[in-house]
Amino acid sequence: MNITTGKIASQEVQESLGNIPEKGRSAFETFVNERLGDGHIKRFWDPLGMIIVLSFSDMKKGLSNDKDKKLILGAEVLFRRLLAVSRSRKVDLKMVLTYELVVGPPSLFKDDSSMRKTAEADLQKKLEENSKSLLELPVLPQTASDQPMSAYIIDGMEMLQSLDENQFRTFDDLAVVVQKKLVQILKNASLDVTSVTVVFDRYDVETSVKGSER
Repeated sequence: MNITTGKIASQEVQESLGNIPEKGRSAFETFVNERLGDGHIKRFWDPLGMIIVLSFSDMKKGLSNDKDKKLILGAEVLFRRLLAVSRSRKVDLKMVLTYELVVGPPSLFKDDSSMRKTAEADLQKKLEENSKSLLELPVLPQTASDQPMSAYIIDGMEMLQSLDENQFRTFDDLAVVVQKKLVQILKNASLDVTSVTVVFDRYDVETSVKGSER
């Protein structure tokens, strides 16, 4: 899997990448026999032949085109097949042609059927477009002690990444550092916080894009 794009390698690419050590050893043996062995047929400084290794970029299949660089989609063949299917299986072509000619919606899935990764910034922009900005925070309900109620929400992953890693060496040390940070927030009189909630990312949901990527 490509850790940047989340794309899955095809069987052909997997075999090509997996055979790299074997190809390297074979190229080395050929180099030694042809240039250093008895009765060698090449000089030491002669150019090396290219070793062809398929990668993720070789999985992109381009469409054929004519001399004017116009794409040839072969739509006639496609519609002939659809017509044949509609007659033999009583399929309503009008209904079929209302859908895109892909396995899954391109807005959610790539050509190889893997899910597209989401951008949290895009969600933030949409929320901002559909919400009204507040000039001041609303007054929250009073508690029995007439103290205002307020909550402090922390992005758990952001908090962990912001910590100085020199402050801990073990998971126990990390837990102590995090606990002190939360207690410090609760004791901050200027914040007047009555509760602190730490929210972490989850990767145990099968339908999550992040889960499948990890």
